[in-house]
Amino acid sequence: MSKESKSIPSSTEVLKVLWQEGFFAKPKTLKEISVHLSSRGFNFQAGGLSMALKRATFLNKMGKHGNSTYVQ
Repeated sequence: MSKESKSIPSSTEVLKVLWQEGFFAKPKTLKEISVHLSSRGFNFQAGGLSMALKRATFLNKMGKHGNSTYVQ
């Protein structure tokens, strides 16, 4: 029996798709990003999503700790 392996996209890959779609044209909080991803069926842990946002070279972080937003 062979099992088909389904490729699950990483949080970084999903963020890049949102960026390409223009989701980050206006600043978004971590909560807004998480809710949007959940509505699309992606439920990443907050820590993993935060790290992906930090590594995303195509996004700029604005604001201070606890009140940050991300924008293109």
